[in-house]
Amino acid sequence: MEQNSQIPTLKTRNCIAYGLGDLYGGGSFFIISTFAMYYLIAVVGMNPILAGLIPGLGKIWDSISDPLMGYISDRTKSRFGRRRVFFLIAIIPIALSFTLIWIPVSFSSQLSLFLYYFISYLFFYTTSTLAMVPYSALSAEMTANFKERNKLTGFRMFFSMFATLLAGILAQPLIFRFDDPKSGHLVMGLVFGLFFAIPWIFLFLGTWELPYEKKENEEPRHFLKNFISIFENRSFRIHITMYIFAYGAMDIMMAWLKFYLVDYLHRGGFMTIGLGSIVLTQILVLPLYIFISNRKGHAFSFKIGLTIWLTAMLLFSLHSQNSPQILLILNCIMIGMGMGAGVIIPYQLLPFITDVDEMITGEKRAGTYSGSMSLIRKLIQGAIVLPLLGLLLATIGYLGPIPEKFTSDQFSNDILANISDVHDIDSLEDAYVPDDDYYTLSSDITDGQKREVRLILDDIDYKGVGGGRKKVDLQQATGTLSWMKVLFILCPVLFISSGLVISMAFKITPANHDILMKEISRLEKGGRKDDADEETVKICELLTGKKYADLYC
Repeated sequence: MEQNSQIPTLKTRNCIAYGLGDLYGGGSFFIISTFAMYYLIAVVGMNPILAGLIPGLGKIWDSISDPLMGYISDRTKSRFGRRRVFFLIAIIPIALSFTLIWIPVSFSSQLSLFLYYFISYLFFYTTSTLAMVPYSALSAEMTANFKERNKLTGFRMFFSMFATLLAGILAQPLIFRFDDPKSGHLVMGLVFGLFFAIPWIFLFLGTWELPYEKKENEEPRHFLKNFISIFENRSFRIHITMYIFAYGAMDIMMAWLKFYLVDYLHRGGFMTIGLGSIVLTQILVLPLYIFISNRKGHAFSFKIGLTIWLTAMLLFSLHSQNSPQILLILNCIMIGMGMGAGVIIPYQLLPFITDVDEMITGEKRAGTYSGSMSLIRKLIQGAIVLPLLGLLLATIGYLGPIPEKFTSDQFSNDILANISDVHDIDSLEDAYVPDDDYYTLSSDITDGQKREVRLILDDIDYKGVGGGRKKVDLQQATGTLSWMKVLFILCPVLFISSGLVISMAFKITPANHDILMKEISRLEKGGRKDDADEETVKICELLTGKKYADLYC
């Protein structure tokens, strides 16, 4: 659609307003992928397999809600447009749903814990669908210009990464300001919940939508058929696969990172520095990838970034507990340089994918495509990465921390009274020594004894924090640590390599897109298909994967 005098000129302040929305998208998912599993297992005391199932089972609802939200958004009529009206609706739920995840409930059974956090996650993911699906669709409908769309996505990714950087720098210190990790996580949730919600006011005020009128002969599709039909788009099939492998690699790496630093390298204090190095570098390389995309195309940018990322992950396998911190920082910087392309390119591509769809259908369905991306994002993180992490941790014998102390009443009535094995009772009495009104972990306890304590507590299904509200991390078994290293390196490497191979088939370039848009404009004005030149037919068929005669129907 051509712009006219009624369409506002895209200015930097509008790009900033648009970008502010992904403070929520980038920051909230980063915190969840980095801290949630550790919180559920080590702080709340949930069984690792159950903790991994929580986000995974939530995907059953997401498999419906994300494409449904795209379908609804494409068909919404309001004075504020098809997308922006949902920004106002989502403000309060954004703050509330993120906070609920970090409320430290105290239930006696694992099932009760599981149900509470499962419902909380369901609320969070539903809210993110309500907000992020129309938000992602908006970049295709504020402007049709190739470079302006890349600019909008660049600002979006800047704020997304800025939120990730703030979360990486501030979330852990906020938690550590409190002796009780439960209180620390709750305060962190409250602070970031507000931080994610307020910018949506400015997003609403600083954006617009290009006018759109449905074609007279445009008949509404059934919701399910509407969703399935997008996979007829060849460019989308390639794009979504690139997206799956890039974000899958990122989610796997981030989910494993804290366990790897704390348990394998014994560098828990490096977490903030490492995350800051990765995210700050991503922000700094954004202009470079936008420049390359404008000149050479998005696939070229993607391949450069993933090659750097792949190399950095392989180099990470060379580190040990004695590695100098500067080498770890340099490695994290290199990861950030490569990951930057994996993060920005899939979202830069979304508006151009919808242009290809318009060539196929004659419709503007950015909401449907945005919903599919949101669905895939959550499936990657919730149904694959986090459940797989929980399952793998349990399989390789990972053991959570143990309480630093118990009250005398807890030790006698909650612990010893539930143990029938005399040897186990003796082991616990050796591990915890009387200390006034408490039983405190002995300073002479060995790593093997700590692991034995954890196994005994697991046998009686005790996942609490004890009387002192502090826990002591364990030295994991040698076999567990070896597998932790292999999985931390191997899983992202496999995903990154697959993304590189798939990107070879992606053919949207600045030149090809220009030909596509000119043809759409010609057909919109009533041009005949028989008048299309040979090159235009070839490009349209290459991008859509369909015969030219079957396009724009």
